Amino acid sequence: MLVKIILSLLFGLLLGLSWPTAGFTPLLFVALVPLLWLIESTKNDRFWVFSSRVFLGFFVWNAITTWWLWNATVFGMFFAMIVNSTLMTLVVLLWHRVDRKLGRKAGVIFLPLAWICFEKLHLNWGFSWPWLNLGNGFASNPHWIQWYEYTGIFGGSLWILIINIGVFEVLKNYPPNFKNSTWIVKLSPWLIAIAMPIVISLIIYPSEKNTEARTEVLLLQPNIDPYEEKYERDNRYFFNLMVEMVSKQITKKTRYIFTPETYFASGLGEPLNDFDNSQLYRGLDSLLQRNPNIQLVSGIQSFNIYQS
Repeated sequence: MLVKIILSLLFGLLLGLSWPTAGFTPLLFVALVPLLWLIESTKNDRFWVFSSRVFLGFFVWNAITTWWLWNATVFGMFFAMIVNSTLMTLVVLLWHRVDRKLGRKAGVIFLPLAWICFEKLHLNWGFSWPWLNLGNGFASNPHWIQWYEYTGIFGGSLWILIINIGVFEVLKNYPPNFKNSTWIVKLSPWLIAIAMPIVISLIIYPSEKNTEARTEVLLLQPNIDPYEEKYERDNRYFFNLMVEMVSKQITKKTRYIFTPETYFASGLGEPLNDFDNSQLYRGLDSLLQRNPNIQLVSGIQSFNIYQS
């Protein structure tokens, strides 16, 4: 019992410790091994016992990587953690079912496919939360994954899943023994499978042509507390702050001004049906009239009223 709980906690902990931005990325290649070991050792356990242990590990991963949602909404944090952990658990349960009914070979093929389908879903539905898609785990190491231009992040997810399955099979069939190097020999192909995509990426990385910058942009990121102070100010304050920040930076070559996605977000937002007459609109229009070559790309909270 204790060993199984430790395996549950361990795979969640390894995934959490491998995750950007401060994680140790190589852990991704072994983080799922405790999960696979947990499944192997609990395949005859009762359904709810088995699923709760899998859920525990995924919840630990979600907690380590998304705890910061607490700063915005406590309910939203727990909702995201529970829903995401549940979905991940369902994928594993479905795979476990296939593995038991159709055999290990079918299970090995099905797991990566099922997981990538889940990640694809997480990109395209109302509860989209793709941050924990496995392929995003290399976000802090872009020089490792230049080949994403051909596969996208799903190539990274597949890479991680295949390596973890391979390492697990080796360790299961050839337990580490320092008096016998067979397990090291068997691990060698998987170490090469880790190294080769990285080597290819490092070859691609320097070959990318550094083109001369042709567009000058201004990126605004005010030093404002995003959880409290931001919502104590009105849009006029943020407009004046924007003008103050860009006025000395605009040159004849400046073509764009970018602000954060919710830069203008006071109150209920700006009414769309009368926005042209608002003080904010007139201020923005005046700024752009004085700088006709500049385009403003800004986030704004707005609303519209529809009569029934």
